[in-house]
Amino acid sequence: MNDTHTALNRLFSAARAARDTRTEAAPYGFASRVVTLARAVPNSLHASYENVSFKAMFFACSIAAVVLVVNTSSLVRLVSHDEPTTELVDLSLD
Repeated sequence: MNDTHTALNRLFSAARAARDTRTEAAPYGFASRVVTLARAVPNSLHASYENVSFKAMFFACSIAAVVLVVNTSSLVRLVSHDEPTTELVDLSLD
């Protein structure tokens, strides 16, 4: 056990003594190259997913607008009365 403990201590001290001499900064122009490469492939999976999601969002918003327009009369009747609970009961009987 003592040999293992000594070897482990030597390993730890060698790890503490090691220094990383690499620079931490990215090379000049690295960010612009990354952006250029990202925009170079317009038919990627990400771009197609983005197009489909915008179309789906437009479709969902248009359906919500149609539902709001169709139910405007019910909403006006609901807001115009003093007791909304009574109006909800009255709406369910219509």
